[in-house]
Amino acid sequence: MALKVGLEMEFHLIDSSGNIVNDADLVVSSPDNDGNIIPELSRSMVEVIAKPGDNLKDTFSNFYSALNRLEGIVGKMGLRVLPSSTIGRNVNVVSNDSRRQRGQWKRAILGDFKRDLEHHICGTHVHIDKPLTDIQIYNQYVTFLAMDPLFSLMSSTPFFNGENTKKDYRVELYRNVVFSDFPLQGKLPGYPLNFSDILEVQKKSCSDWHLLGKSIGVDDPVSNEYNTVWGPLRLSPKTIESRSSDVTLFSRVMALASVYKSIAEFLVEKNPEIVIDFLGEYGVSDYFNMSRGKLILPSRDFLLYCQEVGIHESLQNEVLRKYLSNIVDLSKQYVENVSYIEPFFDTTKNFSDEIILFAKVMDLESGTSLIDDNAACMVRNYIANRYKDDLKSVGRFF
Repeated sequence: MALKVGLEMEFHLIDSSGNIVNDADLVVSSPDNDGNIIPELSRSMVEVIAKPGDNLKDTFSNFYSALNRLEGIVGKMGLRVLPSSTIGRNVNVVSNDSRRQRGQWKRAILGDFKRDLEHHICGTHVHIDKPLTDIQIYNQYVTFLAMDPLFSLMSSTPFFNGENTKKDYRVELYRNVVFSDFPLQGKLPGYPLNFSDILEVQKKSCSDWHLLGKSIGVDDPVSNEYNTVWGPLRLSPKTIESRSSDVTLFSRVMALASVYKSIAEFLVEKNPEIVIDFLGEYGVSDYFNMSRGKLILPSRDFLLYCQEVGIHESLQNEVLRKYLSNIVDLSKQYVENVSYIEPFFDTTKNFSDEIILFAKVMDLESGTSLIDDNAACMVRNYIANRYKDDLKSVGRFF
């Protein structure tokens, strides 16, 4: 069964000096925009979407064209795109909440500080078609939940607010800060008991969110069980959506989408027995390893362990590296084109590591792991350069 893949990538805009600029309105309203470049949370951000294809090559080709269209638009304006956080300490990001009823409602519940944090971080969302039956959807959901640590292969946020004390600020900010008091809406969910339990949990997320709103005198009739989950995994009407990863180089976005699609199709084709290691009877070498004839998934406690080491140690952690290697190795057997997942073959470094190395070589950090505004501009320009070079390199596939 061929399952389609949909992609969404969010970007900040910078000028030629590396400063964050709030010019998204100009980009979105460009006559060259064919509708695949849309507004985001702030006026410094745009989101790119594109029509899914019947296979990975068509999907990536469509998205590659959309990304190049964005490059053309911003290039005419003397701007660049930044696939990372805002990075620096003194960054003026203008919110779009005043234009959006849901944004105002969310701000009222989260508060200004937490809501504003969301405006500084960009992400990648991967939509995979749901299969046909409830049990297949359940199997896909729990397996995708177990794949959450893939965010460490996607990290592009080693700097935030001028600091470099973590390896992945996006996951830290979303799960442990912005949604610290809202676990159903923003944290890593627990394993559902069955298919019905997935939607019931999301319905509770929605009802609780509405009650919170009503308690402070706000409400939004548009919200439902499909759009009041902002955490790493969401069941949508037609897809299961992974929302855990940074935006990063397009080659890595292709790798991520390829891994999700290949494993989703493996589940449908092979229909393996799935065992969740609630009791800790297995080790990391057993997870995503079909040598036992079963697909063994780790406990939620293990996933939370990977979450925390992913935030603080990332790929320096041997257990996390082994776990990610198992996922990638399984996907290799079923992927449409193994070249698509080559960026994940090396699980010892990610884009964040490249960014940190650049800052070190350029001697941009002080002794307290801080960078000043000028250094932040240099880092932004480095990231923008790497993104543009990577996009050109990916063109060999199309």
